Parts: sequence; C-alpha cells; structure tokens
Amino acid sequence: MPTTVIVGGGIMGCATAYYLRKLAAERTVIIVEQCAIACHSSGKAGGFLAKKWCDHSAVGSLAHASFALHKEIREEAASKGVVAADEYPLGYRDIGAVDGNGDSLGTPSDCAQVDPKRLTEYLLEESAAEVRLHGVTGLAFDKDGKVTGVKLTTGDLIACDSVVSCLGAWSFRLREWLPESVGEKLKMPTRTWDERHTAIVFENAVMPPQAVFTAAGPELYPRPYDQLYVCGDDKGARKNGDSDSIPDDPLTITPTAESTQELFELAAGHLTLSDQTKGQPKVIRSTSCYLPLFAGGAPTIGPLPGVPNLFVAAGHSCWGILNGPATGKMLAQLVHSGTTDVVQDPKPFHPDKLRK
Repeated sequence: MPTTVIVGGGIMGCATAYYLRKLAAERTVIIVEQCAIACHSSGKAGGFLAKKWCDHSAVGSLAHASFALHKEIREEAASKGVVAADEYPLGYRDIGAVDGNGDSLGTPSDCAQVDPKRLTEYLLEESAAEVRLHGVTGLAFDKDGKVTGVKLTTGDLIACDSVVSCLGAWSFRLREWLPESVGEKLKMPTRTWDERHTAIVFENAVMPPQAVFTAAGPELYPRPYDQLYVCGDDKGARKNGDSDSIPDDPLTITPTAESTQELFELAAGHLTLSDQTKGQPKVIRSTSCYLPLFAGGAPTIGPLPGVPNLFVAAGHSCWGILNGPATGKMLAQLVHSGTTDVVQDPKPFHPDKLRK
C-alpha cells in the first residue's frame, strides 16, 4: 500500500491529503507538522476569495479553478451537516468588495469569504490522514536519488513512496534537505517569507457583507455572525527588524502593540457607522504571520527536478487560502498519476523554473 508523507499542516497540506483521499482511499497519508494544524497563515489569514483578481497574471487560471472548488467544498460540508443549523458552513458566504471610498471592486458573484482555520480543519478531517506533531530534520534518499523517507526530530524515520513539501514561509528548509547533487542544479531560495502582517478579530461588529480595501493598506473582512477581521502590515515588527528573520516555531510569532493599536483605530472608524444593537465591538483575537514567498511570480507546484517523487507547493503569497484547494488537487493528481487537469496549462507553476 503506497504511503505519502506531507510536511506541513496548513491549507496546502490538508487540501492535498483531502484530494488524495478522493483519488485513492487505500493510500496511507501522513501529515507531519511541528506544532499544530493551521498554526500559522492558514489559521490567521482573512479568508477573502476573489475569482477574477488574478486574471492579469499566470495565477488567474489557478484562482478560477480554486474559487469553484471552494464552492464545492462548502456544498459538501453543508450536505454533511458539519455544523448543525449553521447558515454558513466553514464560515463561507458570498460577499462584495469596495475600496475606501465605497466604490465597488467586486460583487458576491465573484467574491466570497471563508474561515481559513475551519476550512483547513475540515479538509484534514475528511482526508482521514494521520497527523504526527514532530519537527523534520531532513529526508532520506536511495542510491537513485528518490526520496524514501522523512527524518523526524525524534530520530525516527517515516518510510514512504512520496513526499509533499507544504512548508509555506519555511519552504527554505527544503533546500537544506536536498542532496548536494540535486541542490547544486536548482535555484532554491534562501528566504521564503515576506513582511510580517498583523490581524485583529472583533465580535459584535455589524457591517455590510462587503470587504473594504483602504488606501492606507489595511483591509477589513466582515465575517458571519457579526465578526470583523482587520489586517495590515506589522509596522512595529518592521521597525524592530523582526521581518529580517523568521522564528523556528510559528507559535512564538505575536503582533506588536503598535500594529494592533493602529488596526483597532482604523476599524473603529468604520464601526461607528454600524448597527451596535448587540453591544460594543470588542477584540477577541490578535495574531501575526508572514506571507510565504518562493521563486517569484506564480506559485511553485509539482515534482522537484531531480527527485520525481518529491513534490512542492510554495510561494502562494496573499492568495494562499484562495488557491489552497486547487493546489491540493493538483498535487494529489500529480502524486497519484503524474498528470493534472486542474488548470489547462500547469507549466507556469511547474518547479522546472527552479533549474539553473
């Protein structure tokens, strides 16, 4: 029975496991995650989905495919009664989008909202994958250059037939795990994270069902059940130089007081126009995370050159939640059969672009 190990328990890893289950239920799938499922971006992102906003780039085809898959997943969750009497399974609902002046940027026909953490956890549950909470120190390879296992910080080795790297902002670690004979032929980035961003979540925050993108940069995403998600650059972290490096442990990444106060003041200006019949809005959560980068341009999705059974998903930047389902489905198909039909032309995403 084939075994696939997925390194990384965010939306990319859990979506890959979810679609592998649909393709081959007999396959053993193990997700290795060092701290917790959705402990970084996938548990802290806003979850805004835009079908057409990437049409000007190679990512457009992926976004269209993934937007449709989000709707499929939502309908599946609703049909299974994942949350009893929940009008918005997985926090999903169609919304509009406006700029800071109130001018339309999108309509409920091509924009939506989802709760990334609930979505990621649902994908994991439906995948029936085994989760092992351990760090990874490297990969094992045979004499022909194929990966044969994943080495854990415990000293154990998980033997497998294929590995999928879904490390997000920590994708630079893959470079450290490759044999020299492979790594010297590839342009593997040493920095795979961007500036740190902060988010705060309000409850009792009643706003129209439309995302707001302000000229100053912060963004507001009204969620179901009177919650409001507000995010922006962590300027305090930038001043402190905290974005120059990334901690080993995602759980140690916390927002600065300066950034949370700025977002609170911005949100308060919008909330004064809202219906406050349910009590004053209050902050129930504040978080911080790094945007994942990789090779520039479109995300990198597929088998790594030189190691045909080692697959990678990296560099999704701010559209990770949007493109998570399509990325996971692409990887699952590639692991299972070596081909994918998720997008018409997968070449812009293929890791061949890493060749020197």
